[in-house]
Amino acid sequence: MNYKHILIHAKIVAIITTIVTSTTAHAEPTAEQLARAQKLDSQATAKFKSRKYKEALDLFKQTFALAPNPTTTWNISRCHEELKEIAQAYRVLEKQYLLGFKDLPASKKEKARAQLAILKDRLDRWSLAQRRGIGLLSQEREDEALIAFQEAWDIAHEPETLWKIIIITSHSENESNNLRKLIEEYKKLDSISERDRQRADSLLNSVLNGTTFDELEYEESIYLKPNIGAEDNTLASATLSMEDVGWLTLWSGVGLLTIGGLVRLSYEPAVQEYNNSPSSSRKTTLENYIEPRSNVAIFFALAGLTGAGVGGVLIWNATKDGDPIISSIRLHTRPGSILLESNF
Repeated sequence: MNYKHILIHAKIVAIITTIVTSTTAHAEPTAEQLARAQKLDSQATAKFKSRKYKEALDLFKQTFALAPNPTTTWNISRCHEELKEIAQAYRVLEKQYLLGFKDLPASKKEKARAQLAILKDRLDRWSLAQRRGIGLLSQEREDEALIAFQEAWDIAHEPETLWKIIIITSHSENESNNLRKLIEEYKKLDSISERDRQRADSLLNSVLNGTTFDELEYEESIYLKPNIGAEDNTLASATLSMEDVGWLTLWSGVGLLTIGGLVRLSYEPAVQEYNNSPSSSRKTTLENYIEPRSNVAIFFALAGLTGAGVGGVLIWNATKDGDPIISSIRLHTRPGSILLESNF
């Protein structure tokens, strides 16, 4: 056994472990940093209680930079929520709070999961309104699409929603002042890129100068899911409502039924041959040709019926209480200062 190689490997592992630990663990703040963080935290809390959430968010971020801790992370998420930046609030709470601080007490983990459920519900409702607007826009029903996008914007301030509102507004005459305000609001969003801001300026200049704005050149792919990061699989369901799943399941069932029917038709000539052939040769035709295909056809037919039935139940359950988009506009309204936590 080559002990020298084993020793080298052990040293490499130790070095890697040290590097990983040092990059993931939060360094202990100095006394001066802690005092500064405490002051910033008090200022942030005061801003939050005064409903100046953007200023509070900036101060909480400065606090966290000086003294990283779960309480400040929670408060950052709450600021994003009050600013209706729901996807960012979700991401901070899940990735930085729950996953970033492994030693959280069970009570805080449970509280965070309950808060995540509330945020996910809002994202689900945002998705429903957004999809409705996209559908109406594809039918060139811009007035109705605008209402749907405004409903989505009231639920969550996602850039793609405001961009849709801007595009529709740009098609209206005598709306240049309103368009200018919308674009200024759009450019203030933290989650958009510089290219997005340039795109908004190009649109405004086109409208003011009476030139044509090439929407296809600038339009991103249609968003059905907020940008919470490609690794955030926990929000996959936010892109599909229960009714969507129902329709998908129902049409999958119909497709399976169709396949079963086609398989049945494929061996119809063999059935005719079987009926017209003497009894001595029927067994071979039945066992080698008809029965295997019949079993396949039956399988697809049963699977199709099951899928169609399950899909129908899901659709009925999702729509029995009325339009899910209209009935889902009620938001969770809670006093802003109640859910802040204090750490210092």
